[in-house]
Amino acid sequence: MAKRFTDTEKWKKPFLRNMPTSYKLLWLYICDDCDHSGIWQVDIDVAKIKIGEEINQQEAVKYLGDKIFVFDGGNKWFIPSFIEFQYPSGLSEKNNAHVGIIKNLDKYNLLSNKIEPLKSPSQGAKEMVMVMDKDMGKDFENLLNNNSIISVVCRNWYNKFPTYTKDQDQDYKAVNNIIEFMVRQHSIVDINSNTDRALIITTMEQIAVEVEKDQFWANKPLKSIDNNIQEFYNKIKNPKNAKLDSSRPNRIREPL
Repeated sequence: MAKRFTDTEKWKKPFLRNMPTSYKLLWLYICDDCDHSGIWQVDIDVAKIKIGEEINQQEAVKYLGDKIFVFDGGNKWFIPSFIEFQYPSGLSEKNNAHVGIIKNLDKYNLLSNKIEPLKSPSQGAKEMVMVMDKDMGKDFENLLNNNSIISVVCRNWYNKFPTYTKDQDQDYKAVNNIIEFMVRQHSIVDINSNTDRALIITTMEQIAVEVEKDQFWANKPLKSIDNNIQEFYNKIKNPKNAKLDSSRPNRIREPL
């Protein structure tokens, strides 16, 4: 019988405390049922039987947010914090117990070059697009000419706001965060599909329209839009009820 560390402080964390009971149980279940590399083979039907609660897969993805990374067409979930928590000293190729874990993570592009699980698995996974470190040193204008989803969104934003002050590193990181937010909101499993790609681009264009309406926000960097993305998203989804609070422009999203 396998034994794992557990976090006795988890019940104090808003992430778990604010979830419905069924999804709290699901989180505990997948942390126990995932393999030794933190990858869970998704089987909602079995999970419902084991925890004795009704579970909706799309709702689960939304509640768990960035605690999981969905890949393999939605058939697998990766828990980024699992490796860090279960193997606090890190993974080492010299440790025989870690070799299988490293191979499994590498198989799904979930490893960085330093043999560590990616803090944001979308940086390396095939279903997501993230500007890799090796690209960040390239000429900015040439980088913008490629057809990656991040480049397209940045290019559209710059065209919308001609006087915007570009910042390669900050803008790309901000847009990546915004895209990851949209992926969670829409339970997207293949960001490269024409339908999901168009959804992200269109949603970002709608956000740009809302930003353009308020000169205060129009002058702000994409990092500020990222920090307040939930409010902008609410506004475009519920234009009559949503209200963007411009009195808190520097509010940072709390981590889950």
